[in-house]
Amino acid sequence: MARKKNYIEDASISFDVKFSDTTTDYSKLNNRFTVKKTSVMTHEQVANMFKFEKDLILSKFNQLDMLPIVGYFEDGEVTSHDSKTVPYGAVLPNTARFEDIDGEEYLVVDSCLWSGRYPEVSDVSNFNESMEIVDVKALFDRENKYYNVSDFTFDCLCMLNKDVNPAFKKARMDVDANFNDDFEAFKAEFAEVLQDIKNIQESGSDKVEKEKDDFALVNLDELWWKIYNFLEEKYPDVEYGTIFRINGIYEENGQKFVLLNKINDNNLYIVDFSFDEEGNLVMAEEARVAVSAIIETGEVTKFDEPENVDKFKIFEKVKPIVEPENVQMDDDNKEPEIEPIVEPEQTNYEELYNELQTKFNELVSKYSSLEDEIVPLRQFKAEVEAKENEEKLQMELKEKNDLIESFATKLPKKSIDNIIDDVNKFTLEEIRTKLSVELANQILADTDAKFNDITANIDNMNKSVSREERLIGEVLNKKNKLKK
Repeated sequence: MARKKNYIEDASISFDVKFSDTTTDYSKLNNRFTVKKTSVMTHEQVANMFKFEKDLILSKFNQLDMLPIVGYFEDGEVTSHDSKTVPYGAVLPNTARFEDIDGEEYLVVDSCLWSGRYPEVSDVSNFNESMEIVDVKALFDRENKYYNVSDFTFDCLCMLNKDVNPAFKKARMDVDANFNDDFEAFKAEFAEVLQDIKNIQESGSDKVEKEKDDFALVNLDELWWKIYNFLEEKYPDVEYGTIFRINGIYEENGQKFVLLNKINDNNLYIVDFSFDEEGNLVMAEEARVAVSAIIETGEVTKFDEPENVDKFKIFEKVKPIVEPENVQMDDDNKEPEIEPIVEPEQTNYEELYNELQTKFNELVSKYSSLEDEIVPLRQFKAEVEAKENEEKLQMELKEKNDLIESFATKLPKKSIDNIIDDVNKFTLEEIRTKLSVELANQILADTDAKFNDITANIDNMNKSVSREERLIGEVLNKKNKLKK
């Protein structure tokens, strides 16, 4: 259901609105609004010949607060950029930040959509996104063949149909629904690919035939030559033949155009063209600057370049330009005779679809088999780990009991029981320390007759003397000194 425009003529309403400078928790908005993380743009990609630096994007964060989110729907489906687009929501304040999206650093925001009023935006999981900007300032980089943007202003974010490619490849209205490693998501995406192939098989033939008709009477060599002749006639130059050179031939939303470099000018220019019913080339009358035409649209497709077209691309002083080899002129100056174009072999989409479906089914079956096989392995691993832990506990318990037993001949059992009431409460070192201290205390209060062997060992510095015996020996030495 498409949203209608509602307005009141000759009305003036003023609101004083103030937003907090601090980040706000929007997770508790009422259920008539839907909030989604949206990927907008990246500084790591050249989009439609425009390059945005990270520092420039950072300087525009404040422009994103409450930036409108627009769209245009037909038969319940979102479309693309259109003059009829209207707002369905806005970017929440203070939510602009950079995040890693599938290996690239993207500017992301939190989009708030009025889904309670407009059900068509309650699920935007398969919507692409394209930013619209104005007041663009850019300088053309001839070496890298793109514009370095120095300034711009955000105008809005536009919701796109999943079949409309955004300028930035990973720009999505709902990031979380598009970039994850879940197997179910993989199956859904794979099924969508299969469905697309099936759709091409069923309904794509008209588009193929249309493209055949457009290029049936001229090949690319011939097209470049004719466009260059048009430029020589329309925009002549004494030294260079024409003030323009061909940068490339493109198509955008069904409109074909040639992109041009102009001598001593950093701007790029566009001249639209088409073919009439008889297959003749029809060029637009005037060339226009390319900046606004390219930046506000979706994906631009570039056609392959024929070989040996440098003479049409590079500014060199006039030399005779030889016509393409496949164009032959007779003595009576008749129209060029075009060699017939050999049609490429048609793809059997049904066979390709069946092959992919079979591979997909095999993957699902293999995944299920591996899941079945791994269950007993997980159980076996848990049992082994449990057994190892039990053995370790038993070994530690034996070491503790052996240590306590070694003190049994030196300390009364009652003293040991009072100190070590629960062997599991203490580590081996804690038991050793506690019993050693107790033994030393008793030495201070007892006669030294039964500790002569320890004193002898200490005096002889026997290497086999334990740490506890050394402690006891030191206590005995101090006691003897006190007696003297």
